[in-house]
Amino acid sequence: MDGQRIKLDWRGNYHPRTREVLALGAEHEIDSIDQSPISASMTNEAGSIQLQSSVGGVFFDTLSVRYDANDRFGGAVTYRIAPAVPDPRGPGPS
Repeated sequence: MDGQRIKLDWRGNYHPRTREVLALGAEHEIDSIDQSPISASMTNEAGSIQLQSSVGGVFFDTLSVRYDANDRFGGAVTYRIAPAVPDPRGPGPS
């Protein structure tokens, strides 16, 4: 059975302000199999953006959006919103 997977990806972080990280990403992936009499391939391209921030060290959040364009299944947007407020009393007993 002959097959291969080729994947290229890039990630970069930018710090627009103190306590903020803007993460950008892009990827390109090709999966293929060549076995007589069956051959198949699939390509996926994606882009993402994520913002991690903190307000006064009291409130933390992560907001992210990703778009995938798959040549077999079409395109899809996914997102994530993750707020956090730490307990001011600190961690509980171990």
